[in-house]
Amino acid sequence: MLKVNVKIKPYSQTNECGDFYELLELDNYYLLLVGDIGGHGSSRVYSIATNIKELIIEHKTQSLRSLLTLIHSQDYLKNNGMTIFLAQIYKGLPMLSYCAIGNTKSFIYRNRKFLHLNSQSGILGYDIPRTIKTNLLKLLKDDILVISTDGVSIHDSEIEPLIKETRDINLLPEKIIQNFGKKDDDSLSLVIKFTNIKNKAFSTLYNKQEEQAIIKTSSPKIIKREPKHLISRINPVSLNIKQKNNLELLSNEYLIVENLQKKLLAFTVDKLDSIINFEQRDKVKIKTFLIEALEYSQIDIYLNNTNLQIYIHNIESLKGTLEFLFNNYYVFKNNTCIIQKNFIKLNTKEIICKELKEMLALGLEEEDYKKFKESEENLKLLAKQSKLASMGEMMGNIAHQWRQPLSIISTIATGIEVRKQFDSLDDTDIVEEMNAIMKQVNYLSQTIEDFKNFIKDDKQFLPISIKRVIDDTISLAQSSLKSSQITLITDTNEDIQINANKNELEQAFINIINNSKDALKDKEDKYIWITSKKIDDNSLSLSFLDSGGGIKEDIIDKVFDPYFTTKHQSIGTGLGLSMVEKILRERYHSKIEVSNKYFEYKGKEYKGACFTIIFSK
Repeated sequence: MLKVNVKIKPYSQTNECGDFYELLELDNYYLLLVGDIGGHGSSRVYSIATNIKELIIEHKTQSLRSLLTLIHSQDYLKNNGMTIFLAQIYKGLPMLSYCAIGNTKSFIYRNRKFLHLNSQSGILGYDIPRTIKTNLLKLLKDDILVISTDGVSIHDSEIEPLIKETRDINLLPEKIIQNFGKKDDDSLSLVIKFTNIKNKAFSTLYNKQEEQAIIKTSSPKIIKREPKHLISRINPVSLNIKQKNNLELLSNEYLIVENLQKKLLAFTVDKLDSIINFEQRDKVKIKTFLIEALEYSQIDIYLNNTNLQIYIHNIESLKGTLEFLFNNYYVFKNNTCIIQKNFIKLNTKEIICKELKEMLALGLEEEDYKKFKESEENLKLLAKQSKLASMGEMMGNIAHQWRQPLSIISTIATGIEVRKQFDSLDDTDIVEEMNAIMKQVNYLSQTIEDFKNFIKDDKQFLPISIKRVIDDTISLAQSSLKSSQITLITDTNEDIQINANKNELEQAFINIINNSKDALKDKEDKYIWITSKKIDDNSLSLSFLDSGGGIKEDIIDKVFDPYFTTKHQSIGTGLGLSMVEKILRERYHSKIEVSNKYFEYKGKEYKGACFTIIFSK
């Protein structure tokens, strides 16, 4: 799939170069890192570059955003700026997902054109911009990706002949540096050529966090680009073709298809027909024209409630067909064309438009798109079932917590009645007893409030400390643990504050605790330890360890799979840990791992399951 070559030219010595790169192969994608530490000619920048590479290798399976945040958290960057290009090149999908910070120069050379990759302005240093976005790009066969650090000055008009004449990419990086590298700076040029890329069907089994990022960021990409024909706000020129001069160009808001794919043409026209209700003749005309046009040009489609506009990037080879089939079209000086179909008060079906946008943005055929939507619906159902299961657990906790205060109130009331019968009840006793009852009533009232907060569907994110969430979780679960003769031991003084939804995290923690509680059911010594440890100023490791004997090695890798459970169906659904992993991964970009651990406590050896969560600010 990839042909890669790279060249670095240190300004002084190799061990004083601030430019660096790394290309790692993982199961489903390649992880690419290209960067430049500010301040060449110093062993310090070489050391920082080496540290960054080692950090990425150690945490290579994390998301791009997490990796970028992790890099930024390193103290050694406080006094050095850094530019960086960080990317995931997917094997199963022809897509490049990337973050580009600072002034790394990066572009795709495609069909004799340069597609510049977006870079967020600014230097990655102590004050990293907080709105990092992962960009997304579809890849084509024979695309050439060129990335260089700011030691290389590249101009499109000059590098294009160089790429055309240098077919061997093993030579291209060195030629780029020789022709465009600055004499007084470090220079790095990395070139990747994509070959044998196939548009494989989207796999719903590929359920990594990075895949979710693709799904979530693809649709906005459609409407982000300024339509190319907007640069030609001029009247059509005379080409002996039927045309009008009153064209109103639709804005990006109405772009529903960008770069129409041939395999999705029939589906696209059928979906448009379900929105617009074409006359049969118009539908045949449009489909016939698009089949031919896709051989010569890129096609984009715009739709609002009164107009359909089909934008053809290059009309040169299609003028005869265009004139024969259509009356209402517009040709511009730059050889682009818009075919327009007008409607009267068209009631655009927003759901169908959204579906069409999403499908074509992802490059999915109809069957794969249906599977994808079914998968989404299953996840929603999974979340609902998990919430109901959590509510059932909470009701059990409430019952445990209410038994003792209700017993105390009953005892006090009975005592008052007896003393009244024997005429031994004075005013002081009444005040004391009423205060004791009110204390228990307040406790009962607080447990109701805790339960209401736990079950309400509040998705608001607010700054909150992990320690506070743990403390409130323990308050909810304490009575249930005591009734099961489980000793809870905590060491959670180390803490960080993150933006979070408290209810969601409490549900996640209670699910983990309940998992340990079930494992301890038939054990003689029942312990659960909850400990927190700061990794650095911006990240925290939170661990849940029990003495339940651990998880069988042949199933430990499946504990986060939906519907996997070792319990009887009457008492377990397998939803708990699956939803914990989903919430932490998708909502908090956090990582949860499970392992079996041998340890000693009070002179006795134990084995148990240890769930570890890594939180980052």
